[in-house]
Amino acid sequence: MKVALFVIAALASTALAAPSILAGSCASHCSAQLAFAYETGKSYVYDYSITTTSALIGVAGDDAEMKIKAVAHIDVSEPCEYILRLTDVDFEGNPALAGKFSEALSKNPLKFSFQDGMIENICSVVSEPTWVLNIKRGLLSTFQNTMTSHGGETLQEKDVSGVCDATYKSVTEGNVVNVERITYINTCSQRPDFSAHIISSTYDTDSEVQNLPLMKTTNICHQKLQDDIMISSECEEIYKARPFGEGQEVAKTTVKTSLILKSTEALTGVPDFEFYRKTLVYEDIFEPVEEDPAHVQKLLSDLAMDSGADIHSNTPTLFAELVDSLKNMDYSQLSQILASATKPLTHKFMLDALPLVGTAPSMAVVRDLILKGELNEIEKDIWFTSLAFNKHPTTEMLNAIAPLLETQPSQKALLGTSALINNFCKLHKTCEAEPRVQHIVQLIEKQLGAGCRFTNEEEKENILVALKALGNAGHWVNAKSILDTCYLEENDMEIRIAALDAWRHTPCEYDRSKILTLFQDESYDPELRIAAYLSFMSCPTPSFINIVKERLISEGVNQVGSFIWTHMTNMQESAAPEKQWIRKMIDEDLLQQKFNSDALRFSRNYESSFFMNELNIGASLESNVIFNSKSYLPRSAMLNLTLDLFGESINFFEIGGRIDGFEAYIERFFGSNGYFPEEHIEQVLKNMRSNSNAESTTLEGFLDKISDEPEGSYYLRVFGNELHYHHFHGMENFFMKSDKSNPLDFLLDILRQGKLDYTKSVQLLDMHMNIPTVSGLPLILDSKIVGTFGLEMTSNFQAETFTNFNVEGHLHPSAALEFEGNIILDAHVTKTGLRVSSTLHTSTFLDGKVQIVEGKVVDIAINSPKEKVELLDVKGEVIYIVNNEHQKKEPSHKKELQGCTPDILGMELCGSFMTSPMGPFSMDIYLKKTGTQTGYMMHFKRDTDMLEVLLDTPGSQNDHKVSLTLTKVENSITADVHTPIKSGKGTFDYNWTNLNKKLRCALSMDSGEVYSIETNLIKTLEDITILEPSIIVTIPTGEILKIQGILKTKLDYYDTMISAKLDTIYAYGAQHTIHFETELIKQLTDSMSTYSLHAAIDPSQFVDFRASLDMTFTEVEHQQYKAQVKAVIKEEAYILEAKLEDNSVRGKFNVVANGSLVAPTIDIKGNLGLYADSEKATSEIHTTVNGQNYDLKFEGTKTSALIEANIIRHILVNAYISETADVKKMHVTGEWNKDVDPTAMFLIEGQLTTDGAMSHVKFIDQDATFKYTLIDGGSGIELEAKWNEKTVTGLVKYTLGETKSISVLVQTPFAGFEKQEASMSVTLKDFEITSQIMASWQNSKQVALNINGKMKKGVPNNNLHMEVAFSSSFSQFEHISFKLDHEMKENSIKTDFLASWDSWKVISAFQLLLTSDGRTLQTTPRYNTQLWLPNLDIHPESKVDVQEADVVICMGMASGKRVERSMMTVNRE
Repeated sequence: MKVALFVIAALASTALAAPSILAGSCASHCSAQLAFAYETGKSYVYDYSITTTSALIGVAGDDAEMKIKAVAHIDVSEPCEYILRLTDVDFEGNPALAGKFSEALSKNPLKFSFQDGMIENICSVVSEPTWVLNIKRGLLSTFQNTMTSHGGETLQEKDVSGVCDATYKSVTEGNVVNVERITYINTCSQRPDFSAHIISSTYDTDSEVQNLPLMKTTNICHQKLQDDIMISSECEEIYKARPFGEGQEVAKTTVKTSLILKSTEALTGVPDFEFYRKTLVYEDIFEPVEEDPAHVQKLLSDLAMDSGADIHSNTPTLFAELVDSLKNMDYSQLSQILASATKPLTHKFMLDALPLVGTAPSMAVVRDLILKGELNEIEKDIWFTSLAFNKHPTTEMLNAIAPLLETQPSQKALLGTSALINNFCKLHKTCEAEPRVQHIVQLIEKQLGAGCRFTNEEEKENILVALKALGNAGHWVNAKSILDTCYLEENDMEIRIAALDAWRHTPCEYDRSKILTLFQDESYDPELRIAAYLSFMSCPTPSFINIVKERLISEGVNQVGSFIWTHMTNMQESAAPEKQWIRKMIDEDLLQQKFNSDALRFSRNYESSFFMNELNIGASLESNVIFNSKSYLPRSAMLNLTLDLFGESINFFEIGGRIDGFEAYIERFFGSNGYFPEEHIEQVLKNMRSNSNAESTTLEGFLDKISDEPEGSYYLRVFGNELHYHHFHGMENFFMKSDKSNPLDFLLDILRQGKLDYTKSVQLLDMHMNIPTVSGLPLILDSKIVGTFGLEMTSNFQAETFTNFNVEGHLHPSAALEFEGNIILDAHVTKTGLRVSSTLHTSTFLDGKVQIVEGKVVDIAINSPKEKVELLDVKGEVIYIVNNEHQKKEPSHKKELQGCTPDILGMELCGSFMTSPMGPFSMDIYLKKTGTQTGYMMHFKRDTDMLEVLLDTPGSQNDHKVSLTLTKVENSITADVHTPIKSGKGTFDYNWTNLNKKLRCALSMDSGEVYSIETNLIKTLEDITILEPSIIVTIPTGEILKIQGILKTKLDYYDTMISAKLDTIYAYGAQHTIHFETELIKQLTDSMSTYSLHAAIDPSQFVDFRASLDMTFTEVEHQQYKAQVKAVIKEEAYILEAKLEDNSVRGKFNVVANGSLVAPTIDIKGNLGLYADSEKATSEIHTTVNGQNYDLKFEGTKTSALIEANIIRHILVNAYISETADVKKMHVTGEWNKDVDPTAMFLIEGQLTTDGAMSHVKFIDQDATFKYTLIDGGSGIELEAKWNEKTVTGLVKYTLGETKSISVLVQTPFAGFEKQEASMSVTLKDFEITSQIMASWQNSKQVALNINGKMKKGVPNNNLHMEVAFSSSFSQFEHISFKLDHEMKENSIKTDFLASWDSWKVISAFQLLLTSDGRTLQTTPRYNTQLWLPNLDIHPESKVDVQEADVVICMGMASGKRVERSMMTVNRE
């Protein structure tokens, strides 16, 4: 039936339901459209524009700008089904770019689900390019408004920026609503951040900071709604780059979007197409770019040209461009380019670039190079290690590198490839089914052999590396059964530990039952059981945590129990966000602690962590130290640092290792016959593991068991993946060795070759981030650091040994380093933004010869360099990119500095510096030749008692000769020094014996001046050791400093003395003296202990600084102490004396203390007494300050407290409580200054009984009483309050049975409010409710409400009767009543309605009958209403005949062929 029965809908008071959603709609549901009034069948036409500017902060008028305009049509095809179409798309001022851009944006419509302001999802044509869709996302984000109420609110909103917190503020002016929306970008999730480049795991936090604040971003939109239609929306988003932290903003990019309604049109058609349903959140763009091989060839040619004899400053730029170009080439193109690079330099640049490309084709080419042997071991290891940092590996990459593991793979190959597998599996949860993954894992598993058995050290190390590689991968094919054998059966302990550690990355679905069995079996080695526990804790479950808690109760091995208890306790207390889930699992239960966890004896876990939720940053440092019963040294240890940054947990690094057999080295160093014999350290080592439950652990016992050669291993993990492992046997193998490990051999090889031309290019940083802007255009942040280093060397080398050789040649090192940063807005067909680059260049030259004869004569000649040698050249420039064109602007208002140092040996060090507010800068530091010298010469000759050194500059017009001759005769050394400025002769005499050490140094200048310094130390060894030091300094004018002193020491347990006197005599105008003395004495007898200190200083030049200090501390007898401190400053004395008597015995605390302080202006005496036992505590303080007494007393028991003070005024506070079975009482009194003012007091009394409570408060002359009493067996409460002769009473009665009621009566002494009364009752029984509410106040005002209702339920019968009556003392509201009788019986409905409001009355009757055929609806009458108004009587009737019509009623919504309605307006006139 399609007739709308609006009368029934209105009487039922139900809202219209949402229309049904048709198949193929973008909207999966439709919310009620309450906030907006867009009409179905209309198209709303908007002018849309995007404007972007980029500039350096502080530089005006130099902006890189881009403008885009379009007409946006928002078609409303259905209430929640909207369509976006773009027309007239244009690049302002650049028609050449508009064609392709306009065609792409205008080609396809975009459906979107509009849920009353919120755009829930978008539905794009399957072929829609991602960059086009992102721009449309930006437009719809500008159009979106998700506020739920006017005024102000903060909510979470999803738009092109991500899922972000947003604040809405609105102001209404007539039919226009002005809205301000602020989106807090730093709170956005689902947004690209630094974690895209770092291996990490996520954690959840409610912090307001959710991403790295490299950019300070503000996003503000101003929207205007008129008649619930968006008529304008203007958004501005500002990005300020601050790479150096808060307050260091360097560049700004502004993005503005504007959407202005210009017209409304009728919708002419609705497109239908297949679509993808997506959200408004920005999508990253991955589009392949075709690279021209000819361009790469040209780059290689340019690189070779710029890197011939010298590395040029633009070489890093060309190399970075080469790496970027190679990323866009396939395997065949890369192979052809490499094959064509036949020249040494071009081939070397290709070899440097290929490992940095990081694509599957480049990995395949590097694989070929490795298989052909064109990369050395260091280059291969670096490349394999770099695989671990690839966060987006593909199956093609795995396929490319798999052949490298088929034949004797290296350690780095296994570890790097397995880390790549782990990164791949993080992206692909079903990676174990991938054939390429299975193949590589099987190649690693193949290294394990049969149950990890080995016959030699090489096989053992191969097995250990394979186990660590499986731990990296975290996914296995056939390894589980082999690993179970590896750790369960007898084998080398390190292999068993490594087999358990291999579980660290495996999915939690892997069966760990055998590991659990091992952990629970106390017969296994404690170190193995701890490893099993840690392996299981990589995937803890509640049941396992309960097992661990039970083991802490029953565990019999202290090593295991100590480690588990510290580990679990640390996790309970950890602040690291990634551990909070397991912290909840452990719960706050008090873990059983019955184990000795001495840090120097037992295994334990250490953890220290912090997390600042406001900044969303934190860190945790964790360490495991594992002992076993076979050594007093730790068997293994690890240290792990994890950083928590902006929702990403980064396992930054972990280092660890195992040692065995190092006890002998400890003995060699610290034992009784060691290099550094130390009894205390030896004793500590002996006792570190001694305990009643352990084996004998004396140092000698261990040394009997161990071999002379220690062994061990160490590893390094970065971002959770193990990248380095080394096992050593003997200290000489502690570090990994290579063929080039001896630098002298390496240098000799180079020198013998006679010529070296070496070039190496590296890329230290390559970071790329796409940040979505409000327009949908990505803001691209690029950072690169690229360097090229070159070394050219030629030599003529003749050598027998390094003590007899002659080498002649030149050395030409050069290098260039470039940093480049880009901030670019990418519109696909064009780019606009900024590029900031800095280059560093150096090129030096060294030419000469070195000759050594018998190791005693050395001649070095360095030829004079070129007229200019560039030490450092640094340049920085800013390039504006506008529509793909690079514009380098000349700096204005630049500041320049330049200069040189004074001439030194015929050379000047010069520099120039330029800076500009626009950003460009430059700095140049170089050496400039200023003399005629042909070079520099150094001659060195040594003999048994003679040494000669000569420096000179042959051919120089100036004298630069410097010579030094040292001659030794017995205890005297003579030095002859010649310089162009001064010459002189020096003597150094010394006498060095056990009791007398004397040194004298004198220098005689060629002008006759003499300078000397003399030191002397005399030592006397008797009962008292005496040291007498002295220093004398003399210059040509005489003695300027003399220091002499005496130090006496006597070290005895009962009689100790240390005293010192020091006199310093110095010449400052006149002669002055500073005298200092100090003495420390300890004297012990059977009855007394005395410690005293004396110190004094007396400077003759500064009388005001004369001072002395005397301190004495004496233990007169047991627990009785005396102390005195006396200081004299400027001849004024300060004396502090104190005495303490501790008379405490078991169960009683009793301490008495006395003290005094006497100073020039103050005299203080004090006494303190403290007493406490199980029943009573007393404290008394008596103080006299300059004759004025001050006292404080406290007495306390379990039920009372007394405080009495005499400080400024007398204060007394007394409190006690008493309690019986029925009554509890409290009494508190306070008095102050009562002798002067008897009313100065307060009183607090309280009493609590089973049937009431009372309180009494008195303050000075104010008195108040409060009480309540239960009445009628607890069905009521009497309340009373009295103050200032006023009384307020209250009576509350209530019932809680079948009839629930409450009544309140309040009586006051206030006029007009003498009596207030209110009552309420409710009765509910058998579907009948009766309720009465009554209130009266101010003696005359009253209201009353009576409600009665009864319902009779049944099928098909249903009856309802309701009466409501309201009366009050308010005019026009004296009497209001309402009566409703509703009856539904079989196929008829009858409703009678009566309402009256004072003299107004409405009577209505309604009846509906459905005939037996179920198709005919009759009303008799359909609708009849009588309305009585004062002096007016109206009887309207209406009737609607419905014949042969289908009627459907659904949630108050009716639809039909036609509905005829009539409306009557009644006007009293």
